[in-house]
Amino acid sequence: MKPKKKLSEPQNDMFRPRLEDIVSPTHPLVRLSKVIDWDRIDRELDHHFATVGAAALPTRLMTGLMYLQHMHNLSDEALLDRWLESPYYQYFCGETFFQHKLPCHPTSLIKWRQRLGEEGCEWLLTETINAGLNLGAVKPSSLNRVVVDPTVQEKNITFPTDAKLYHKARKTLVSVAHAHRITLRQTYDKACQDLMPKIGRYGHARQFKRMRKAIKQVKASWAGWFAIWSARLRRWVYDLVKSNVRTCFRLIGYWSRRGKVKTRFIAFMSQRLTA
Repeated sequence: MKPKKKLSEPQNDMFRPRLEDIVSPTHPLVRLSKVIDWDRIDRELDHHFATVGAAALPTRLMTGLMYLQHMHNLSDEALLDRWLESPYYQYFCGETFFQHKLPCHPTSLIKWRQRLGEEGCEWLLTETINAGLNLGAVKPSSLNRVVVDPTVQEKNITFPTDAKLYHKARKTLVSVAHAHRITLRQTYDKACQDLMPKIGRYGHARQFKRMRKAIKQVKASWAGWFAIWSARLRRWVYDLVKSNVRTCFRLIGYWSRRGKVKTRFIAFMSQRLTA
């Protein structure tokens, strides 16, 4: 059923002061609550509710809670706990007197978001922009261009450990060999697939001796590849290195990242790259 309508000016209570007498009129939430057109929000969201059944929670209460949740990045439970303690939160959500009970269950916020859907949430976002324009906090020229800082977004990357770099180097060498139609006697795929999970488990269990041994095996699996290329595939090495300059330099970086630099390896690669 459609939300209940609250009285705009309820009767005074002799034993309880009004929230407007407690809060500061210069507080950002108080100023924002006076700028937002709550009646327009109520009319626009009215079609999301049926005409029969139990009455829904007040629109201003739920939309105010949604604004506060996204404003301060709170969970549903933390939002309601803070609402119960803050008179500014309660004033922003349309309360007249200070309340000592939770306004709703945390699951009610989930149901409200599902009822509005993506379209309703986007419309509420536009209302916040209009409120910012009315307050003068946002200039119309600022809306012509949006600047997004991607440094705070989550990245699909992992920490580049030695084992991961060696494993990536081995796969790179195998892919380059397949691209040039070179028949490989062994690719070490199965061996590295067994070793890579063990390295993480050994490190978690603080079995560093076993972990270093497994890393050494992964490193040897692709380090031996260069020996095979330089000894048995000598006539293809020049073409492979010349056509994969960037890849070869990356492999040199993997090799020399930790420990002693293999001088013969880098000298040979540099000689081929500069030829």
